[in-house]
Amino acid sequence: MSNLLSLGLPLERVVAMATINSANTFPVFQGRGTLKPGSPAYVAILELRQGDFGLVDSMGVKRAATQKFFGSATVIGGKIVWQEKTT
Repeated sequence: MSNLLSLGLPLERVVAMATINSANTFPVFQGRGTLKPGSPAYVAILELRQGDFGLVDSMGVKRAATQKFFGSATVIGGKIVWQEKTT
């Protein structure tokens, strides 16, 4: 997601590509990628941080970025199953 954002895609499109678009593309994810009532809740809570970051894409190409996503927590079925440790 950070790589796509660094290429200039709007945040809304990046989020859609990682959620509903992926769920519609791969049969194993059918019914996921949405927060509609009655759907299973699989939620990744992300923080978009500002700074100077080095990113590497799937082809090994490196690029500089000023924004990067970091995971803060994962919620499944309304329960926090992982949370970033803060000091």
